[in-house]
Amino acid sequence: MYGSEIWYRDTALINRKVLSLQLNALKNITKRYKTVSTSAIQVVAGIPPLDLTLKFHQEKFKLTKLKIDILINDELLIANSINAPPPWDPPWLGRKISWNIEQSNVNMINESNYNFYTDGSKIEGKTGSGIVLFRGGEDIKTLSIRLNYDSSVFMAEAYPLSVLSWRLRD
Repeated sequence: MYGSEIWYRDTALINRKVLSLQLNALKNITKRYKTVSTSAIQVVAGIPPLDLTLKFHQEKFKLTKLKIDILINDELLIANSINAPPPWDPPWLGRKISWNIEQSNVNMINESNYNFYTDGSKIEGKTGSGIVLFRGGEDIKTLSIRLNYDSSVFMAEAYPLSVLSWRLRD
């Protein structure tokens, strides 16, 4: 549907081609027989007809961006009377967060000019922890620890802290 506001025209030829593309994709997704109709597969998959979706996006584009009045079900929608939300900036253009490593105390133990950073996570059932030792802004040592499958994220976060406290006592 990328750019459909520009290229889509509500003609029988384009609608047939779009529905044909959607039918092939839906047959592969739902694993249905070739003889099943497009409408039936759309209902089973819970996906609206692609030509109607494209038409909706085109009408919405005309109304909100081009400020063209449109007629839907014998009701005229006037573009200037539609309350559209203000345009938003993409996240990468938004406000930057300044962060100073010296002022941060998240998962950090400062002992004799050393900074220890710890982290733990669980992805696809695998749990692990990590520790990085910094001195003067340079990483001196890194340690990755693989935990058991039944370990929780809390354990993964707590284990490096316990290792550090044990090492600092010695």
